[in-house]
Amino acid sequence: MLIRQARRVDMLARLYAKLVDADLLESIPSQPLRHLRWSYILTKRHRQSVILEVEELASTLSSLQVPLVVLKGAAYNCAKLSPADGRIFSDIDILLPKSLLPTAESLLLRKGWLSECKDSYDQKYYRKWMHELPPMRHTKRLTELDVHHAILPETAIVSPSSRRILSRIVAIEGMPNVYRLCNEDLILHSATHLFFDGEMTHALRDLEDVNSLLSAYCETDEDWERLLSRGLELELTYPLYYALYYCSTFFGAVIPEPVLKKSLGLTKMSRRHQLFMRFVFDRGLLPDHASCASRGSALARWLLYVRSHYLKMPFHLLIPHLAYKSVVLPIKKRMNESNPPKTKTLAQLLAEKNTQVQ
Repeated sequence: MLIRQARRVDMLARLYAKLVDADLLESIPSQPLRHLRWSYILTKRHRQSVILEVEELASTLSSLQVPLVVLKGAAYNCAKLSPADGRIFSDIDILLPKSLLPTAESLLLRKGWLSECKDSYDQKYYRKWMHELPPMRHTKRLTELDVHHAILPETAIVSPSSRRILSRIVAIEGMPNVYRLCNEDLILHSATHLFFDGEMTHALRDLEDVNSLLSAYCETDEDWERLLSRGLELELTYPLYYALYYCSTFFGAVIPEPVLKKSLGLTKMSRRHQLFMRFVFDRGLLPDHASCASRGSALARWLLYVRSHYLKMPFHLLIPHLAYKSVVLPIKKRMNESNPPKTKTLAQLLAEKNTQVQ
């Protein structure tokens, strides 16, 4: 059961790393241990690939003459941070100034990075409203890349200043011109990514990332005070409180009581609001597995999905967006399936190209 639950949230390898740290491998039966060990071996190979990919990106974007800031899993791996051990992730996230995104996109296109979004609406959605370019994938290596200019959309209910975030980045040793967020921002960004998201598939894994970062960087009263001050400065007091509360509740993280109370006070959250959010997060943060389901789990996940859209887009944008995704897009897909495009031979494509040139 544990193997199935851990696999659902991509935590098999992370679980193996935790068992190694606790010196408990000898107490694990051989068959489950084999699953855990092979998952861990795969993450080590994955880690090497990510580092090589980031080095290639740094070279590709070097003409921008700005630091290449890696986020989330890529940052953990490149900087050898505590959440990296046994961590696997689907894409690489980087942060660049917004003004440089068109130039960065052109440089990436020349090196084989193509947009994953084929739909014109999705292209407009990302470029006009989101905090990143449309997701890209390399044509040969099939690596996925997200190029961000902020950690939240400009249309979101809060919009942390990218200028302030970039002013405190930290160089990654051994990787020229590759940087990560400062310690406080690592925690805040991880918490924001988790508690603003509506897709809770890997929520428990992401919460464990925050827990590992807190263990590494919050040891003294001064560390906690810097974290709270930075959360207030970047307008991220809500995700910070949720992160502290659930790291304490789920993982037994030692959060000083004054810190937790001050964090809650900064949110100015009502008692009714607290109870509602605990109802949805108590269920939504668990693995999406039948053994973890309880009464209200499906409702909680649906509410978190709707909430994430509400937090990121005002109603005058949100309603048309949801209507397109739930009504228009399925109709377009059915029409495309019933009328598939005719495939053309290479000779026909070349003939059309010659005609266009002429």
